[in-house]
Amino acid sequence: MTREEFAVELEQAGFRIIEQCPIARIDGIYHELNPFRLVVKFRGWRYYPSRVGRWLNDFLSRKPYFHPHMQAAIVVKDRDAVVVKL
Repeated sequence: MTREEFAVELEQAGFRIIEQCPIARIDGIYHELNPFRLVVKFRGWRYYPSRVGRWLNDFLSRKPYFHPHMQAAIVVKDRDAVVVKL
């Protein structure tokens, strides 16, 4: 889910977004696109991307991707918000 798709879902549920940002994109690259652990290494609870890993992280942060990236959002729900069910 892209940042925009996530925002639409929040807004359709009646929330107003105060702040939103994607988190843990590199996790998807580590698990899904990392043959022989050449693109991203993981040691001591920290990711170490190669040059290719950094490029993929930047590129995929702006594109829909088959690994659902975690996102964080600070939202409020107004009292008079209308909830649209899909």
